[in-house]
Amino acid sequence: AVGLEADYTGKTKQWLSRIAEQEFIRMFGQSRFDYVIDYVGYSPLFALVAANAPCGVKSIWQHTDLLADQYKKVGKKQPNKKRLERVLRTYPDFDHIVGCSPSVMEINRKNLGTPETEQNYTCVKNCIDLERIEKGLEEEPIIHIDKAKLNFVTMGRLSTEKNQKALICAFLTFVKTYPESRLYI
Repeated sequence: AVGLEADYTGKTKQWLSRIAEQEFIRMFGQSRFDYVIDYVGYSPLFALVAANAPCGVKSIWQHTDLLADQYKKVGKKQPNKKRLERVLRTYPDFDHIVGCSPSVMEINRKNLGTPETEQNYTCVKNCIDLERIEKGLEEEPIIHIDKAKLNFVTMGRLSTEKNQKALICAFLTFVKTYPESRLYI
């Protein structure tokens, strides 16, 4: 598979597995879990620890096209290349490789799947809890938005792939022409 230039094999894999198991015990003591989930999917350390947990069904989430993220350039650098390379090496040790949508699952299975991991790909669609949203609309808001102004509201993780920086830079240009505008992140 693309992006898996070298696998953790033999003595290296045994050594890393032993370190990961010790780190799991350091983090969680003698706790035993039925399920161990790496929901972030970008941390080499936690992927290694979760993949080598001495208990439970192990799952790792995929939120984006990871091959594109792995080779994405920010300026002249590829900040995710080594990190994601290390995460991807742990995939054979997970029971489930979970895409957040069918399209994310399919692109990652196509680009990253191996005969060893092919059957482990699945997806769980992000669900919207309409009842919770409606209830929240009835509550007093935390931020009071001035409806007389032009307001932009966005919500998302403050991470490079969400590129909030581009939004802020664009808004700085926009607000010069429309000074009564507001941006809420």
